[in-house]
This record gives sequence, C-alpha cells and structure tokens, in this order.
Amino acid sequence: MSRYHRFPTDSILDRAIDIHTRSVTNGISESGWNNPARTVTFLDDEKDDATVRSDSHGHYKKDNEDTPARSDRRGHHRSDKHVTVDFVDTLSKQNSKEHNTHKFDRVYTGGLVTRRGQHFDVILRFNKKFDPAATTVRFVFTTSENPRPGNGTHVDFILSKELKRNDWSAVIAEKQSKTEYMVTISTPANCIVSNWQLVVETISATEGQPVTSVYVHPTLIFILFNPWCKDDDVYFDNTSLLKEYVLNDSGVIFHGNYKQIGAKPWFFGQFEDGILEICLWCVQKGFNNNISKSMADPVRVSRAISQIVNSNDDNGILTGKWDSDYVDGIAPLKWNGSVRILKQHANTKKAVKYGQCFTFSGVVTTVCRALGLPCRNVTNFASAHDSDGTVTVDVYWDLERKENVEGIGKSDSVWNFHCWNDVWMRRNDLPYGNNGWQVIDATPQERSTGMFQCGPMSVAAIKSGNCELLYDGPFVFAEVNADKVNWGRDGGQWFILSLDKSAIGHNISTKVPDGKPARPHLTDTSIIRQDITDEYKYKDESERERLAVISASRSAVVKRPVYNIGYQDVIFGGFEHRDYILIGKDFKVSLTFRNIGDQMRTLKGKIVCETVSYIGVKQDVVKEYSFSTQLAPRTEGESSLEVKLMDYLPKISEQMSMKVSAVVQIEETGHIQAFQDDFRLRKPDIQVEVLDNNMRVGHPFKCRLSFVNPLPARLANCVLTVEGPGLDAEEQFNLSNIGSHQEWAAILELTPKKPGRRQISVSLDTHQIHDISGVEEIKVYP
Repeated sequence: MSRYHRFPTDSILDRAIDIHTRSVTNGISESGWNNPARTVTFLDDEKDDATVRSDSHGHYKKDNEDTPARSDRRGHHRSDKHVTVDFVDTLSKQNSKEHNTHKFDRVYTGGLVTRRGQHFDVILRFNKKFDPAATTVRFVFTTSENPRPGNGTHVDFILSKELKRNDWSAVIAEKQSKTEYMVTISTPANCIVSNWQLVVETISATEGQPVTSVYVHPTLIFILFNPWCKDDDVYFDNTSLLKEYVLNDSGVIFHGNYKQIGAKPWFFGQFEDGILEICLWCVQKGFNNNISKSMADPVRVSRAISQIVNSNDDNGILTGKWDSDYVDGIAPLKWNGSVRILKQHANTKKAVKYGQCFTFSGVVTTVCRALGLPCRNVTNFASAHDSDGTVTVDVYWDLERKENVEGIGKSDSVWNFHCWNDVWMRRNDLPYGNNGWQVIDATPQERSTGMFQCGPMSVAAIKSGNCELLYDGPFVFAEVNADKVNWGRDGGQWFILSLDKSAIGHNISTKVPDGKPARPHLTDTSIIRQDITDEYKYKDESERERLAVISASRSAVVKRPVYNIGYQDVIFGGFEHRDYILIGKDFKVSLTFRNIGDQMRTLKGKIVCETVSYIGVKQDVVKEYSFSTQLAPRTEGESSLEVKLMDYLPKISEQMSMKVSAVVQIEETGHIQAFQDDFRLRKPDIQVEVLDNNMRVGHPFKCRLSFVNPLPARLANCVLTVEGPGLDAEEQFNLSNIGSHQEWAAILELTPKKPGRRQISVSLDTHQIHDISGVEEIKVYP
C-alpha cells in the first residue's frame, strides 16, 4: 500500500529559493547548513490515518502526537529495535560523471544532479544488519508544495529484483557490508524536471506487528532533461554537439548588421553556484508555482521560459528598454553574462533593469542549458517586426519630401539584428517532420495567447511556410522571410512603389558548435560563426522560397496578395559602402543604378544618412544630399554622399547603427523607387594577452589588457567589466579618462576555480563609445 505524507513544513519551491539566497548572500553551500537527515519510527497501524510533520525544532511526529520522537545525539530519530536507514550517500561525484552534470558547483559540495531516464546509484547505510527478505524498503520522491500521485509530483516504489525500463524503480546493485548496500535507482524519461525530496521508508515486522521507519534526505535531488537518452523528448542524436548546446557555459552572441557582423562575449554560467536553483525557481514561476506534469514537457517548459525571462506580465527576470535612458538601471550593453542578472533577480524578487534582445537571449540560454534543454543563441540580420500580422513589412514614403515616414498605423520595422533562441526537441503535438530545432523568443514584442511569449515554433515549418502550426508561426516567418513593400504617397492615396523580396533575413548566425569558449575574433567572426540561414529559408526568390511565402500568407492574421511589380528598365543595385568603417574615420555611401533599356533616363532623388537604434527607430539626421543625373542606354552610374567624422560623432547611437535611405524618380516614366540600407561603425577590440603559460586551479595568473582610443577626443566615464574563471560574478572597475588616440593598458590577476577550457571576457564602456569588448580562451589544469 502506498503511503502518502507531507514531510517538510516548508515547500520544495521555498527551499530552492532559500538554498540560492543563502548561497549568494552568505557564501554558504547547502551541504554546509545545520540540516541533518532525520529518521522516525512508528507502528503501521498508528501511521495509516496520520500525517507525519516536523515541528519548529525538526522533530517528527504524527498529528495526534504531542511529544517528539526520541532522538540520538546527532538529532536522528530512531529506534534501535528496528531496521532503519541511518544515512544515504548519493555518490554525487560518481553519478555526475555518468549523467554529464559534473560541472555543476553543487556537485562539489555533495549535491546530486541527475538526468531523467538514466539510473543512478546510492548507498544505504542501515543502523543494523539488513535482510532484504525481512525488511521492505520503499523510496518516496516528492516535489511541489502539495505533492499528489495523480499529477506526477508524488511517486513511490519498493526495492525490487529488477529495474523497470522508463519507470521509477530500484534494485540492489551490491552488498558492501552487513549494514551498507549500493542501490541503483532508475527514473522515467518523462518525469517532471524539478528538485525532488527523497524519503526512504523501511518496513519490518516486530512480534507480528509491521513497523515503519522514515528517513528524510537532508538535501534536494535535481532531475533534469536528458538529451543523451533516446527515450527523452529532448534526445539529440549527435551527442558530440551537446558539448556546445548543453555543457558550454560561455560563448558569443552575434550583433551588428549583415554586412558587418560583430560578436559579444557572453558567460552563460549555468553551472555556477545557485544558478540551477534560480533557473528552476523561475521556470516554476512560469507555471504559477503549480508543479505538475506540464513541467515534464519540453514544449510547455520552453514556452514558459520565453514568458518568464521578460518581466512584462509576471515579474519576470528582465525588463526591456530601447530608448537609451537607463539612469535607474544598467544599460543592456554593459551586461556580459547571465549570472549577475539571475542572482540579482533572485535576491530582490524584482525584475532586473535593463535588457535588450541579446540580453534576453543570453539569459534564455542559461536557463535552458541549466535544465538540460539543448539550446543555441540565434541572430537574424535585417530582422522584420511584423506588427499587423500581414507577413509583410510595410514601409511608407512621402514622395514630395522624398523621405521615409514613420508612425503610419501600427508601424512595421526592420531591426539591424534580432536575437532569439533555438531549443531542440521532438514535437509530438505536430505532424511528422517538425522535430528538431524550435524557435523561442523572450524579447517582448507581440502578445501570444495574451502573454508576451513566443514559441516554440518548428524551424522546419518556418522554412516551408507551414505557419498554421503551434506556436506563433506567422510572426517568426515574417522575421526571416517577409517581403518588404514600399508604399508611396504624392499628396493623395497610398500606392505600391516597389517590392523587395530579399530584404529580410540575412546571415542567420549562431556560434560554431565546437564546445569551446569563444576565441578572440570579435571583429572577424568567420572563424567562430556558423551560418544557419539555409535551415530557416530557401534561397531568396527561388521557386521553393516563393511557395513558402505564399503558404505563409495564408496563415496571416491580415491576408494580402503576394505582390508582383512589373518590368522596369532602370535597375537599382542599392547602396554600396565600405565595410568595417572604424569609428573616427570619414566614410562615403553610394547608390548604384543601371539602365538596361534603349532610352536615355533622367534620375532625380535624395539620399539621407541618419543614426538609428538597432531596432530601426530613427534618432538624428546626419547628412542629406539631393541629386539629378542622366543615364545613357546600357550604362551604369552612381550618386554618392560623403560623411565626415564631425557630421556623425555628436549624434552616434550606442550600437553605432546608421541607416541610409533614398527616393529616386525616373522623369521619363514617372516610376519611383525607394531604398533603405543599414550599416554600423566598427569599434576597436580590447586585446587580452595571458602572461602565464601554466594555469592551475587555485593559483593566480596575470593577463594584460590593452586598447587604443580611435577618437580625436578623450574618452570619459570609463568602466571596465571583467568576467573570468576566478570570479563568482562580473566585477567592475572605474578607470580614469583615456586621452585622444592614447593607448590604455592594465594588468589583471585572476585565480581559476575549476579546470578545463575557460573564457576571459572584458568590456569597456565610456561616454562616447559603448561595449568595447575583448575575449581570450585559456586552459586551466587541476
């Protein structure tokens, strides 16, 4: 008969939060608290209708019992007449190696972290000789504040002769002595991902009367997703790639624009002290603290993660802001990792200020990898934000002023880049062919079923335009493959100027899955960047790509035809500008065009250069230029705009993003064309040079940091942020001003805490230039 009791007075969730808070604020690990194991013995006929509880002193008693159970000097409640479990050794280090959880800090303090669908070993130590034939051993695992067998939060099973595949079970693996036995425990591949309380009951007969003793293990056992297990819905068949998608705790997030891709170092830190507990607590909040079978489903869990990482609906982790006013928080570009964000949220129970898409994406990776969900950061360049559900991006132009007009209706926009995440899973809720990578996006953009959440949406379905599938297909499809429709108005009704079928979704990028920290190639990212555009879309303007667009348009909230524009004899090549323009330099942008017809053509237009935020919001006009030129048959031409340093320096945005636009009219035909393109100015890197050759755990080493100011002006309000292997979180240092074209250098000393490949990442923030980054990979020996 199954016994169903409440054991701890505080909830599993509260204990998880408490574990984190003590660890962060006092530097005390869970295993170091005064939290001994407890055992209580009572007759079975006294137990049937009683709930076992503990009082404020930790003494266990029944509801109808007023006196505490007898305890020994160690606080263990026991009876020497009966067989009881004195101690359970969870063999955390041995199990962690087999379960690929050995990197978690809690393992080093004796905590057990396992993956579902895979057995683990424990050693039971009894108070006296144990006879399996005479004493029944029952294991009880519970999670949630109100565990119930019906929703999977309470399970119990007895020690048996064989393990059950994909079920809770336990067998004796080895007799080590008369009082010590190694026991193998298996868990199902679809159990709830949570922190579990372990209770071991021993049931024996004394003078014909059944007697039950209950041992409550003092620390929680974590059971995570298992992408190494074929029965788990997150199984990843190429397990070598899991060194990146689950086990890598550092990397980069790509940014910039599709012509000038940069990389921001990011420390995910999923194995750091307290982070697993915080991540699980946050996910439980995403289910309204109601732990149930939903937390066994990677579809439901990943959707909850996309919701809880932003703070728009439910006091989530991070508040987004894009207006450059961060006086009451921290600017998004100043974050280099997730650890400080998560610990601040857990300590204050308030949303952390502030984040943008790359920050949300970095935190999502931390939460997913901590829980065992294979996850990668994804950056889409020229990313559409379809606000009205048309699966197109509509841009409006005033033809009299030859300028782009913002604020027409519910305006769409094109972001220089946008970051989200892919998570890997089987989609048993979708038709065949939609397993694998799924998009989730925690950046709060549009509501989905009433909440700011997005995904999971099958990448395979996005590629084929099957946007009717769950979840948020039309919005994600538009981000990577919308048609850009230019609308014009010349004092009257709006009409279509032109259609660009290849403006959206370029160089979709993620880190090369080598399982290593980022290498120091933040400017030339070709070595560390993997292009995954072909996973998301067919080649622009190919037949299969056009069929996908037609299919997606059928799922649009507002349905429109797929536009086609007739023949034109003047072809515009768009803007050409020098890539990798270093801030501090002058530059030139040129609009190219070609007359493929047999008639002379006269072109009149205006080119405008302006600073914008990375999400495409106009900030300041830098310079504009009107032109008129004749173009002979079968010839090419261009019109150029030259921009000086002092034209743009007072107006530059924090991401150094710029946009050029042009409206051109062909006088002879009346045809009008409109163009937009974006680019960014390049920042110099910080050089990180390790000065020691043999880095070992516990031994300090030095590295040299250096940087040259590229501006003919001093850099003020300089703050250096460092994330390294000897730091529990980011550390910041205030620096003196850096003079015009001056080199700054400093010596940094770090002490590694763990062996293996580690990443040192640094960033410098100044009043004039933000997020100047540097990174170096090191190998730390035991």
